[in-house]
Amino acid sequence: MVMSELIDELGSLLDEVGLTVRFGLRAQGHIPTIKRMLEDGETWRTIGETIGWCPDTARQHWGWHVEETVRT
Repeated sequence: MVMSELIDELGSLLDEVGLTVRFGLRAQGHIPTIKRMLEDGETWRTIGETIGWCPDTARQHWGWHVEETVRT
């Protein structure tokens, strides 16, 4: 089976049980948590542990969120 077929199969299984996979800080509801933690002086390591993300990935996605917010 190729990767795209596996992804399609996983998507079908998730649909059958009524689950939705959400990607991104906003989709997962992490924006308010990160904002509060940053205001409290928390490190990206602590933020990553709290939201269940790799700290570097969380920081990168936060940067994208901030850039997007500034543009709009």
